[in-house]
Amino acid sequence: MARLQAYCDGSCPGARGPGGWAYAVVMENSGMSNLYGKGFAPQTTNNEMEVRAANELLKRLLYEDIGYENERITIWSDSKYCVYGFEVWRHKWAFEEFKRLGDKGKLELIPNANEWRTGHELIEKFKDVKFRWVRGHVGHYWNERVDAMAGSAMKAGRRNMAV
Repeated sequence: MARLQAYCDGSCPGARGPGGWAYAVVMENSGMSNLYGKGFAPQTTNNEMEVRAANELLKRLLYEDIGYENERITIWSDSKYCVYGFEVWRHKWAFEEFKRLGDKGKLELIPNANEWRTGHELIEKFKDVKFRWVRGHVGHYWNERVDAMAGSAMKAGRRNMAV
C-alpha cells in the first residue's frame, strides 16, 4: 500500500507576533480531492506554527472519519524542529511530562509544550505516521504551496486584526 503524502508549514516573521499555518494532504491516484487547511494566530512563534500545522493536519485526518488513522502516512515539513520533535524527541518529552530542567535548576515546560502535548496525543491515534524533512524554498511544489498558504493566512489575520 502506498503512503498518504502530506505537507505542512508554519510562518511567523520575527521572533514573536502574528503567524500562520497550513497543510495539504495529497490524494494522487485515489480519485479523491486533496485536503487543505490554514489558520492564523495573533501572538505566536515560527516554531509554534510549524508544530500547529502538523497538529491541525492530524486532526483533519482524524475528523474526516474515513479511516485515515489506519493508513501509512508521510508528513513532510521544512522544519527540522517539527520533524525531529515528532520523530525523535516526543516520547522522551511525554515521559517527562513535557518538562525539562531549566537554567536555574527548576523544572519548566519545554517550549511549545501545549502544542507538543497535543501532537503526541494525536499521533498516538494513528497506526503508521512518519515525519520527513524537505528542504524549503528550493522549488518543491507542495512545500512551496503550503508555505504560501501559511503566509497568506498570517497576512489575512493581520489585516483582520487592524480592522
